[in-house]
Amino acid sequence: MKRNQLKTGIVLSYITILLGLLISLTYTPIMIRLLGQSEYGLFNLANSTIGYLGILEFGFSSSYIRFYSRYKAENDTKHIENLNGLFICVYSTIAILTIILGTVLVHSINGIFKISLSKTKF
Repeated sequence: MKRNQLKTGIVLSYITILLGLLISLTYTPIMIRLLGQSEYGLFNLANSTIGYLGILEFGFSSSYIRFYSRYKAENDTKHIENLNGLFICVYSTIAILTIILGTVLVHSINGIFKISLSKTKF
């Protein structure tokens, strides 16, 4: 059973990689045609900025699942409650920081990109 799951996981990983490659190869020319090169560049810049803000998560979800599974297997409800409280605080802090940083970036976008981007209205 475990060997079949491993093979299935490997196949699914390769399918995911292949689909991601095919989607990006077909998606990019369509987006450039629809948006134009300058707007597509701005679109990619926004996506990369959103990705950087998403890095603030630091893989906490994997840690949560690991500890939750451990405590659930042991039927330790007290530690599960403490874990939930801890991660609510952590994720709330990350959300607040992301909102603050995103707001600062939005309000200072003209100053940041005044020289490097073509004239567009933000």
